[in-house]
Amino acid sequence: MKINVKFVKITLLASSTLTVMSGATIAASLPLIKETFSDNPDSDFLSKLILTLPALFIAIISPIAGVAVDKIGRKTLLIVSLILYGIGGSLGGLVDSLMWILVSRGLLGIAVAIVMTVTSTLIADYFEGEERSNFLGQQAAAMAIGGILFISLGGVLAEMSWRGPFFIYGLSLLIVIPAIRFIKEPEKMESDESANLKSIEPKPRNAILFLLLLIFVTMVFFYMMPVQVPFILNKIGVSSTKVGLAIAAGTLSGAISSLAYKKLNTNFHTSWLYMASFLIMGTGYVLIASFDTFIGITASLFIAGFGNGLIMPNTTALVMNVAPNRVRGTIMGLLSAFMFLGQFFSPILIQPLADATTMNSAFLYAGLAMATMGVGFFIYNITTNDNTLLKLKS
Repeated sequence: MKINVKFVKITLLASSTLTVMSGATIAASLPLIKETFSDNPDSDFLSKLILTLPALFIAIISPIAGVAVDKIGRKTLLIVSLILYGIGGSLGGLVDSLMWILVSRGLLGIAVAIVMTVTSTLIADYFEGEERSNFLGQQAAAMAIGGILFISLGGVLAEMSWRGPFFIYGLSLLIVIPAIRFIKEPEKMESDESANLKSIEPKPRNAILFLLLLIFVTMVFFYMMPVQVPFILNKIGVSSTKVGLAIAAGTLSGAISSLAYKKLNTNFHTSWLYMASFLIMGTGYVLIASFDTFIGITASLFIAGFGNGLIMPNTTALVMNVAPNRVRGTIMGLLSAFMFLGQFFSPILIQPLADATTMNSAFLYAGLAMATMGVGFFIYNITTNDNTLLKLKS
């Protein structure tokens, strides 16, 4: 199978940015949406649910998408999902009720589930070894850079109207033609009807289960930034544009660390990178809890984002390395599911803690929890040999 590597990479990178757009693009609009629909007694909860509802649909649909990718193929599913993304996402800016906005967010979530599963599977299909690790770093960086642009643009458009950021989702339609032109269907491997997570050998299966749980917990903490920080900043009088810039600061630092992933993974095992990631991210969250100024919170988000920027390429590389080829799409679908399930449950799990204490305290406790996870990886690193499945180098 011959592919135009340059344009295939561009198409996959562009498609990957859509997963970031799915949530944080409208983050700056959340306080405005809450205010617009203040006559609804549940507007506070529902306005936050608007950001996270796609994640629930992604979590539900991703395993199904993973199976479909293995059984049906990659290219057709990618094209259909790109179209659904543009229509479903933009619909939120055209309706006049919270319920219809939530419906549009559900459609967006279905599209994202397919896009993310297909792009991850195609990366594993097209690239191997060092080239794959390098491209995973580029993918994470592209997602972060896209996040900076879309979140910042969302903040500017939110100043004009809460509806504005929703129309950014229509950009996915621009990727349809390149997808049709440059994406080639990989050669199908022998079909195995019994191929699923249970069919994998115990050792790699346990590693995959651990990584799925790890990405769930990470996303619960990570999504505190786009969901909760806008409300913290809004309380101290920060404008929607500045809210977008603050969230984008964390995304920018994530792009920087993602671009460095290939070099870091050449010199350090993935488990050491996890240790550093959680310690840095935890430090950022403790600092967020300590500041009540725009500058202080923005700087703290920058620190936290730097740690988070290594986690996704690190986890994806490990899963791709451990998962057998025959169930690659299925496992990548499960990874997407657990990642977005964590995003959906983030406000559900964090809000009661914030209500019982304060949101600043919630960030403090989350930061301490991540620091503890970092210490846990340090202990793992010094007590295990270099041949374990969680210690991968490029």
